[in-house]
Amino acid sequence: MLGPVTTLVLSSALCAAVLPADDPATDSLRQVYESASTWEVFFEQADARREMWIEHRANATPHPDLVDRAEAVGGSWRILAIAVDACSDSVGTLPYVASLVDAVPSLDFRIAHPDIGQPWMDAFPSPDGRATTPTILLLDEEYEIRGCWIEMPASVWEFWQPALERGEAAAMLDRKMAWYLEDQGREALTDLIEILEAAQRGDMVCPGL
Repeated sequence: MLGPVTTLVLSSALCAAVLPADDPATDSLRQVYESASTWEVFFEQADARREMWIEHRANATPHPDLVDRAEAVGGSWRILAIAVDACSDSVGTLPYVASLVDAVPSLDFRIAHPDIGQPWMDAFPSPDGRATTPTILLLDEEYEIRGCWIEMPASVWEFWQPALERGEAAAMLDRKMAWYLEDQGREALTDLIEILEAAQRGDMVCPGL
């Protein structure tokens, strides 16, 4: 999440020093990525919230300006999402990520289950300290983490966090999913492209570090 969440932009020379001390090894991350599901397989196998997945996938067409920005970055980048089909924020975000990846040849996209992605969920928690889905990692050609995006857009967090604190999250679910449909992935994709642009410059954007 960007916006009101504290975000740290780091020069590439400093990243290794500030990443969590127990940050999992890159070799392990390579194995996780290569064994993770493609979007097509994940989507076909998504049983929980099936109608939502179908609705959001049908709704997912990235704005041409966002496609142009992502294409302008160049290089070769991997996006790894740690997610489950039952997660409403994954439903509201991942179909739009998939649509951007489909439109930009320099991007590749895989989805890993928390059973194997838990170490990275723990290393990159939400602003309130939770290991959450989706945890999205931007990886370079060497499978080094170059940025991250956690759980939900800032605009959702603004009304979802108070609902969590009041114990009213279930009552707010319809509002949250309506927001995702109306936004059509614009905020999450804008965040991700800003992370991608920063990585191309040699910087790292990742909340909470």
